[in-house]
Amino acid sequence: MLFDDGLDVDDTEVKDKPKSQVTLADLNELLDVKYEKLKQKLMMEMARLASSMFICWLILLS
Repeated sequence: MLFDDGLDVDDTEVKDKPKSQVTLADLNELLDVKYEKLKQKLMMEMARLASSMFICWLILLS
């Protein structure tokens, strides 16, 4: 099961100055990044589960 505690942070350095205002486009971009990362995490979790199920299936057939 996926659990996002919010502690996974991106270690890239921010080179831009902080903004005094946040636009709707900024929020949309951040949401896109967040959900893309969640989607990648989910796909990895699904692949891990599928591979373990396949290995169990092979063991049962042996």
